Order: sequence, then C-alpha cells, then structure tokens
Amino acid sequence: MASFEYEYIEDFVKNPRFRFKPESDPTFSTTSKKRNADDDEEISVFALDCEMVRTRKRQELARVSLVNEDEEVVVDMFVKPRSKVIDYQTKYSGITAQLLDGCNNDLGTATKTIRQFVKAKDVLVGHDILNDLKALRLNHSNCIDTSKIFPHTNLNVGDTPSLKSLASKYLKRQIQSASSGHDSVEDARTCIQLLNWRLEFERRISKGIYKNVEEAKEAVLLAAKIEPGLNLTNPAQFRRLLETLKVKLSWETSIYNWASERLVGHGSADFFNKELERAKRGRGHDSVTRHSEIEDAKSAIRAYRGGKPKYEDSFFNWCKNNLRIDEEIISELWQWYHETELIEDEDDDISYEQDKNINSNQYRSIDEVKMALIAKAHSGVPRTKASFSNYLKCSMPKKVSKEWNHQLWNWAKNDGRAGRRWGWECHARGSRRIHGATSAGGCGQSRCSQGSTSSGPPS
Repeated sequence: MASFEYEYIEDFVKNPRFRFKPESDPTFSTTSKKRNADDDEEISVFALDCEMVRTRKRQELARVSLVNEDEEVVVDMFVKPRSKVIDYQTKYSGITAQLLDGCNNDLGTATKTIRQFVKAKDVLVGHDILNDLKALRLNHSNCIDTSKIFPHTNLNVGDTPSLKSLASKYLKRQIQSASSGHDSVEDARTCIQLLNWRLEFERRISKGIYKNVEEAKEAVLLAAKIEPGLNLTNPAQFRRLLETLKVKLSWETSIYNWASERLVGHGSADFFNKELERAKRGRGHDSVTRHSEIEDAKSAIRAYRGGKPKYEDSFFNWCKNNLRIDEEIISELWQWYHETELIEDEDDDISYEQDKNINSNQYRSIDEVKMALIAKAHSGVPRTKASFSNYLKCSMPKKVSKEWNHQLWNWAKNDGRAGRRWGWECHARGSRRIHGATSAGGCGQSRCSQGSTSSGPPS
C-alpha cells in the first residue's frame, strides 16, 4: 500500500471534523515533540490497538500493537499485568495464560516503547482509541478515531460501530472471525485501511466523482456522522449539503426522498436514532418508509430523476431497495411500467441544450411535487386553499409552477392516502377540525357520527 501524502494527511488531521483530541491527563506520559535533532518533522501515520484482560483491580493492558502507514508491524509486545488476572477474556482479547508466561514487559516499558516511535506531530489512528490511550496511560493530541468518522453499520450494538462491521462494509473483508480471539495487529492494519478508504473517498467527493447514487447517499451519511450540528430535516441545509458534496442534480430528488423517509425530529442525531429504531423493529415491520399503495408507488417512480431499469429483475430490486415499494405490488407495477413509462422514457429523450434551459431550482413534474409534499407531511400542511397555495410558494424546497396549484389542492383534498398522511380524518360541510378540536357545526370524534370516511381539508 502506498504511503499517505504528507500535505493531504496534515490537512485531514487539522480538520476539526475528523480530528479527535482526547483530554490530557496530568498523570499520564505525553508523546515528545521530535525523534532526534535532525528530525524533518514530517508527519507519520501509525495505527494503535491494545488488548486487555480483567484483573482484581481493573481492565489492564496485556498486548499492544503499532503498525505504520504501510501496514508494517513496528511494535507488537505482550505486557505483564500488575494485578492478578481473574479473566483473560480470550474470546475477545486472544490472550491466554501461556502467552503471558515468562513475559517481563510491564506497562512502563510498553508506554516508553510506543513513545520512541510516535511523536507529538504524528497521527495516531485507532478504533475507540481513547480506551487504548488510557490503557497505555499516554497523552497524544493528533488522533483519528475510526468509530467517530464512519456512520453506524450495525445499528443494534449502540452508538459506536464495531470495527468488524466497518471492515465488512467498506473493505469487503471479514476480521475477528478466528476462534482464538481478536488479533491486535490485524485490528491495527484494518484501521489504516479504513483511513485510506476514507481519504480516497474524500478526494473523489471533492471532485464530485460518484460511481452511482448509492455512493452519494453514503457521502450524506458520512457528512451527518462528522457534522453533528447538521440539520438534515431542513430542506435548505440539505440542498446546500448536496451542493457541497457536488452531487448530481438528477439524483437530488431521489436522495432527498430517501433521507426524508428516515428523518424524524431535527438534526442528524435524530436521523441515526431513527435508523436504530428501524433496526430494532426489523425490516418486516417498517411500514413508514414503504409505498404500499399503487398510486403512491407510481408517483415515486415518475418523480425519480436518475436512471431507470429496463428489465424485470432489476426493476424489482430497484423498487424494493431504492424506492422502498412494498414487494406485493411490484409485479403489478411492472406491467404498468413496461407498457407505459418505459416506452415514454425511450421516446422522451431531452437533449442537453433543452435540459440546460430547465430551471434547476424548479420541480420538473407534478409527481415530483407530490413526493416532496408527502416527505414534508410530518411538519403539517395547511388546510385552506389560500394558505395551501402560499405554502407551495414559500415553504417548498424548490419552486412550484402556479399552474399546478389547483390540481395539487384537489389531489391533497380528495385523495384519501394524502389526507390520512396529514391527519385529515374528519370532513363534513360546515365543520372544521384543527388540532383535534371542532367547531360548533362539526363532529367531535376522529370520524363523523354518520360513519363518513371522506378525507380532505375543509373547503
């Protein structure tokens, strides 16, 4: 593997979004400034990983491994705990009593050895590295924690993604699978490889190079992880993020709908909490993010601005994974799609010159507006025609053509699916239901006493 570029890794570690600076402890040792008098002060990158055992007093260091940016082992030593070991935790640490027999290295020796190689300006990479530094009783300010620059992949384990799940997702390989326990050298090398993957991904993002829309979604997830103040529920902030990430305009609607279906509350923290709740419930019970109605699914397909599949197998996977359409209606959708939409897409090729004239800040179809309205339903939608028209003008992420206002109002008022999304459960001439209250002429329950199920806002 090639070494990291000096200028790029320096910019990376200085960026507060990526840098992790643990609080220093006055009782710990601190890495020194220079290796020797002739030091050219070039930044080196090391990955650190420690294995611990349980003693009578606490968790204590039993093995420490340090690898350089070329994944070469610099330090790999066993350490004799000060107190008596009561649990070697072999399943996780890989440490056994036989490995520590005859070991004369103590904690001080291990810390001194690490300080000989790692200096203050060097970058120290690790997974949940604060625990490793505490085990070594070592202060170091230039750290990158892989658990803090990658989003959750195994949502059932809590706030910190496991190194094993990150390696599986981003490096496409399995680690920590041996029955003998974890290998600290393997874990340290994995951290170097993850950092290298992230550096290369950041390079491509800066140039707007994405292989497909899934990579663009991954860029949004990564941005949400390292920028906790980012409010992805705010359409304006979300669009600015896509512009910063240089995401293709044709993918904007697809990504926005994908994110909106999973966002609740405000901020990226709520986004990841929602993902955690979805994982706990199980995919089979996730009805919030699926289109189970034929007309809703057709609107989602029409509003999609990226490339569309031409074959039935790819269409099934596209509907299920990208648009999150209920599997039970995909076969019926294929017949409609194959006979109408696919032919129209082939005949309706817009040239580059024509496409340039389309305002990028304006919805291109009424179905695209409907999908955006459904995505914003959780924040509430006005119930009178005048306020609804003003809402379309002032509160939508993009400009809505005035010619569509009347048609959209009728759709929102008369379509039962749209009404249920916004809570328009009760409607009778002369009645008005606002925030659960009713006027004198209306009914006082969620449905009229006559059993009417008509949905839509008051006229």
